[in-house]
Amino acid sequence: MSQIFCPRLLTLDTQLTLSPLFRSRQEKRFPIPSPKKPKISLYTYRDIFNREFNLSFGLPRTDMCARCEALDMALMCCGGEDEMNRLLEERRRHQENGENGYESKRRDKKLTQQSWNGKTRTLRENSTSKDVIDMITFDFQQNLPTPHLHHNDMFCLRQLWTFNFGIHDCINEQGYMFLWSETTAKRGSSEVASCLHKFFSKFRSGARLVVCCCSLFNQKKTR
Repeated sequence: MSQIFCPRLLTLDTQLTLSPLFRSRQEKRFPIPSPKKPKISLYTYRDIFNREFNLSFGLPRTDMCARCEALDMALMCCGGEDEMNRLLEERRRHQENGENGYESKRRDKKLTQQSWNGKTRTLRENSTSKDVIDMITFDFQQNLPTPHLHHNDMFCLRQLWTFNFGIHDCINEQGYMFLWSETTAKRGSSEVASCLHKFFSKFRSGARLVVCCCSLFNQKKTR
C-alpha cells in the first residue's frame, strides 16, 4: 500500500479486527434481544466497511523515496512561510513527477497486454508477430529477518537477513522469485544482473520488451 494511491487513508489499531467491531456495533445498537432486530450479516458489514470508508488496520506500508522524506523533514523544521511555500511546491512537483511515472507504467501495461490479444505466447519460442510487446517489472522485497520471531531473546540479537528479488510478468500476471541469504550473496547490482540473466535464459518470446523497476541505485546500475 502506498500513500500515493491512498493519500487520505485512516488507519485503526493493529490489534483490532473487523469481527470485534461488528459485534460491538450490534451490542450498542441492539442492547436487548428483539425479534424485530434487523439481520445484518458480517459479510454485509465487511462489504460496507471496505466500499464506503477509507479505513485500514495498521500502519500503511510504504517505501517512500529519499527525496520525499527529506522534503517532509525540511517542512517539519522550516523557519518561515516563504520557505514552507517553496518546499510545498517542490514536494508537489516531485510527487506529480512520481504520479506521471505510475501513470506511464499503467499505460504501458495496458498497451502490452492488448498487443497479445488473439495471439499465442510461448516463452521458449520466438513470436512470429512483429507488433507484440512484453513487459516485466522487478524489485526487491523488504529485507526478511530470519528466523521471524518476536520474543525477548531475539530483541538484542542480530538476525540473518534474507533477500527476495521478484520479477513480475505483466502479460501472464505471473511472478518469479529469487531468494537468498546474506551468507550467499549481497544485494547489489551484480546480484540483480544474475537474477535477470537467469530469468531471461528461460523467458524468451522474441517480442520487444518494456522493463519497469524502482529507483534503487543498485538496480539502476544494471540498465
